[in-house]
Amino acid sequence: MIDRSLLLTRPEKAARRFVAELDQRCLVSVDICYSPVLDIVPTRSPIDLTGYHSVIFTSGNAVALVPEVTGMNAFCVGPGTAEQASSRGWNVSYTAQDADDLVKAMMRFRPDGPILHIAGAHRRGEVAERLRDTGLTVDVVTVYDQQPLQLNAQAKAMLDGERPVILPLFSPRSAEQFLSQAERLANVHVIAISDAVARLIIGKPVSAVETAPLPNGTAMRQMVEMVLRRDSLA
Repeated sequence: MIDRSLLLTRPEKAARRFVAELDQRCLVSVDICYSPVLDIVPTRSPIDLTGYHSVIFTSGNAVALVPEVTGMNAFCVGPGTAEQASSRGWNVSYTAQDADDLVKAMMRFRPDGPILHIAGAHRRGEVAERLRDTGLTVDVVTVYDQQPLQLNAQAKAMLDGERPVILPLFSPRSAEQFLSQAERLANVHVIAISDAVARLIIGKPVSAVETAPLPNGTAMRQMVEMVLRRDSLA
């Protein structure tokens, strides 16, 4: 019998990969809904790596839109982004927990030569700006945008129902987009990837808010599994 719901609002390919990596025993009696609230849309901006000694990836979405290379240095945010970059030929010089960690690390390393931040249109953390303030040469190329999507009928029915809804939120922007549409939050248990996401939820009429100990996919999977196991024993 279905007694809980798991609502995924990140882009569907990433959401399905996330669910596939969960301990499947946790998903017994769980209704799963995929309802992306953001669509990744390539900008088709030209990417010229000539003259750059290293790049910055703060999202796996950017990695997927860049041609494969051989051995060029990449500074990444998150192990998932780093793993994706490595699989496409980049030499991952550092894997940061978040934007602040990345900026601090690059200030220590002081990589030689110009750096290219390959990013999305909606950026947080002001990575390039902060690094420029330290004297590093950092350019930015925007390779994708995030277009808002509406919650689908299944997601709306979950939110209107009586079963607990476990909602992992992976970015402040997806949290904002979800909150702009969700009319009923009473049964929603939010698992936030970071304090920045949690701050957007705290004070809203949700049933609970918990924050992953680290802002990455592994910590989010562990948190979701923990909540699913705990709720199954309640």
